This record gives sequence, structure tokens and C-alpha cells, in this order.
Amino acid sequence: MILVGREKTRVRITQAKIGDCPLDARLVRARLPWCALVATVLIVSNSDGLMIMDPNDLVTFGDPTGNTENPATSMFPGFGFWNNTESRDTYLGDGILIRVNHTGAPPGIGSQVTLFGVSVTVEDRLRLKFPPALNDDSDLWVWKVDTALALPTLYPITQALSADDDVIMTGQGHRRANGRTLWDIQVAPGPDNDTWTAGASEPTAEARGFLTVSEGVRRWGTNKVALTDVELGGSGGVTTAAFSTDFSLSNATAWEAQGTNNDSSGPVFVFQGGAWRLAGLIHGLNEFDGQPLNQQGVVAVDDYDLPNPPDNFTSSHTFISDLSAYEDQLTAFGVLIPEPATLSIVVLAAAVFMRRHRHET
Repeated sequence: MILVGREKTRVRITQAKIGDCPLDARLVRARLPWCALVATVLIVSNSDGLMIMDPNDLVTFGDPTGNTENPATSMFPGFGFWNNTESRDTYLGDGILIRVNHTGAPPGIGSQVTLFGVSVTVEDRLRLKFPPALNDDSDLWVWKVDTALALPTLYPITQALSADDDVIMTGQGHRRANGRTLWDIQVAPGPDNDTWTAGASEPTAEARGFLTVSEGVRRWGTNKVALTDVELGGSGGVTTAAFSTDFSLSNATAWEAQGTNNDSSGPVFVFQGGAWRLAGLIHGLNEFDGQPLNQQGVVAVDDYDLPNPPDNFTSSHTFISDLSAYEDQLTAFGVLIPEPATLSIVVLAAAVFMRRHRHET
């Protein structure tokens, strides 16, 4: 499941659903974002960001270098967690952080580290297990330090997402290059033997998408849930409860986003129970046979037009852990996870307090 340096491994999707319909999930080739820090997201957008394309501009597809500010300033009032992520870790509250495993385990217990500019000591850590049997490791860690950081509490989701739910994706790695690329594909027997040739023309192109540029600037974008109930498998018996988004020009959200190299551990958010909550972290993406690299980054495919595509994927997908499946383990570790109804009351009470506070001043 991991790409260490340039080593490529395979990821299996053992189960998944498109809406309420089970997906015939054979072995799917996938490339996890290169093991590094958090990473970039590709975007199709009215603006720019992660890997960005503007679905309303079919000439230049928009500026690929934007969406670097807190999304609350331009699109999502009340989104207060832009600063909760540093490097590979996202802060949940009460000294607890979460990260994906394939970017590296958290520091050992007793280690002294600096987080968000504060020197802290690691008190505990836990590798999450795939529920409900808890036999397989998942690609997730939670860990706790001895100091509660001055950041807002971020609650994981308690309800699994459904197809077409809206999400905000964030990442810090490769971005989209300017312009869209069209490919012809020469199919050959055997895995990874297809040949992609850039420079194809319409209407005969067999794949369409975007090249990537290595950068490392944090961006955000939007998408909708595509697959649910995914069991994202990896080498060594690793299995992670997950969902996916797909990268589509024809059915794009306003800032359509796609994970790419170095997006591992990028947090993904959903508005649930009257507040923004952490849906999961970015873990990997699918890869088509022979799909090329560009500047050490997997290209983002928004249209794969060959017949019988692998596992019915017609565009690039990003696979994201589903934290609702880990509620019991997170709670046992000390993560505060109110149910959505309770969270709505908490948010309302906070809003009332703030109104009173402003009135008093």
C-alpha cells in the first residue's frame, strides 16, 4: 500500500459501493501518494487550489495556484480548522492528533517534539484496527501529547457518509500544471503495459486530464462522495475503512479536487450535525494501466474513455479513511466525539455565548 521513494505497490479494494449498489471490486491497481508530508489535491475549480481546474473555463481551466487561504474567507463561513494541520498530523483536541501510517509512525512514547511551535512530550499512541473484528491494522494512528494545544477541537464524524455528500479536501503537495492534456492509449496485454501518448486531439482522445507540478503549498478544494463502504487493502494485511471521491469535469463541483502525490494525511471535512467535522484523511488514489508520471507525480485523469475500464473507473479517485467506522477505538483513546445532535446543541450554545459576549463588550 505504500510508495517508499519510488517503489510502487498495489492496493486492493476488497469491497465498495456506488450509492447503494455493491461494486464488483477485483484487485485494483492504485498508487498511494509518495511517502512524505501532507500533500496536494488536484482541483477543478471556479478559482484555483490543490490541483485545480475550472469547469466553466474550457480554454485554460483556471489558475492552478490558488485556494491557499482558509476556505472560510471565501466560501465556507464558520470553517475554523484550517490551522489544525501541521505536516502529517491533524489536531483533534485535548493533545490528540491523527495521521496516516504509510507516511511514518508518530514519535515514540516519551519523545519530545515540537508541534505548532510548542515543545511537548508524547504520552501515548495507538495504531487503529480495521473494524469490527480488529484483526488487521489500518493505515491510521492516533497519538497524544502532554499539552493541550491552543487550537479548536475538531470532532470526527459518527455517521458514515453517503454518495453525493459534499466534502472539503485539503492537501500540500503537487498541483496541476497549466492546461489540459489529451492522450491516445495503445492497449497491450499484461499489467502496466499500456502506452499513453500525449498530444491526442478531440474527439478521438482516449484519456483526458492534467499533468502535475511538484510544489508543496497547502490548498483546499471540493468534491462529492463517490464510493462508500470501501475496504481499502494494502500489503502486510493492512485494511482501512474508506470512501472515495472522483475527479470529473462533466459533473464537477465548484472547486473540484483530486488527490495526487504527497497528499497523504490531508484532512477531509464534511458538514454534519450542524458543524464542520473531520470525515477522514487522504490515503491513496487509483491508477489506470500504464498511466504516466509527470515530475514524479501521477497525472489526474478526469475522463478515461476506453471500453471496459478497470473496475468501472472512468476517472481518477481519491481514497479517504471513513472515521465513523473507528468511533469506538477513537473514543476509547480519549477522543471526544459527540453525536451530531449533541454537537448541534454545543455549537448553538457557543453561538449564544458569543452573541452575549459581544453584547457585553
